[in-house]
Amino acid sequence: PVTEIILDGDPSTPLSVDMEIDEVFTETDEAVNVTMESGNFFFSPDSITASAGQEVSILISANTGFHTFVIDEVGLNETVETGGTITFTAPDEPGSYVFYCDVGSHRAFGMEGTLIVE
Repeated sequence: PVTEIILDGDPSTPLSVDMEIDEVFTETDEAVNVTMESGNFFFSPDSITASAGQEVSILISANTGFHTFVIDEVGLNETVETGGTITFTAPDEPGSYVFYCDVGSHRAFGMEGTLIVE
């Protein structure tokens, strides 16, 4: 790819540079880091906010019982373990996405929360 760079504000003297860009950093490139507890039958916190396409990292600080962390829209289904980390990329489309535990009736008992993508 060729990028045009204008020096001294004079558009009649462009400098062409052949360069490849590996990564583009924006203010949303920093991951959202969440410390979460889970148990029978809750996630705490039960709400996570991220920007579209932003990486989300959840550290499970405490867990009671056997649980999973599922977000259908991102194809995520992870086992929850104390000290474990669950990492995923937020959807590109802003909106609200449900996360839940798919073990038995845990979701029906209220073990769910909301991922808010801005």
